[in-house]
Amino acid sequence: MRKDICYKCGCELDNTTKTKEHIPPKCLVTNENRGKLIIVPSCKECNNGDSKDIEYFRNWIVTASAHYNKEALEIYNNKVTKSFLYNPSIKGGLRNMISDNKLFSPSGIFLGNHKVIKGEYNRVNPILDSISKAILFHHFGNRDFKFPHGVSPFIVDH
Repeated sequence: MRKDICYKCGCELDNTTKTKEHIPPKCLVTNENRGKLIIVPSCKECNNGDSKDIEYFRNWIVTASAHYNKEALEIYNNKVTKSFLYNPSIKGGLRNMISDNKLFSPSGIFLGNHKVIKGEYNRVNPILDSISKAILFHHFGNRDFKFPHGVSPFIVDH
């Protein structure tokens, strides 16, 4: 019988150490869509170890998209604003991450300034990495997947 392993660290899991990791994290979807999430096996440490960064990631991505996405607006109103109430410095931190960037068309025509929220690479990258690993684990059924010849994953850092 195949033993369950953690999608992230690869440790063997038993009934006392096994948890379920939702992908994407439950805090990034509305309650009505939670049943559609991918679930992968995870150890307790990997499942709970990055909860503050997941909250940061949620606040960052939802705040950036709530003005044009109905689901993001619902998450913003129901979850993000609560985190601002519990810890007002979170809101100030997000406010400090907003900056003006010059926006150009693909052909190089200047389109004006555009407000962006720049995330902290060291907090956002591990969450994106975790989500990617979980999706690949779910698809391939193990941690030993190989990318096709010539394909290598990377995250662009501006």
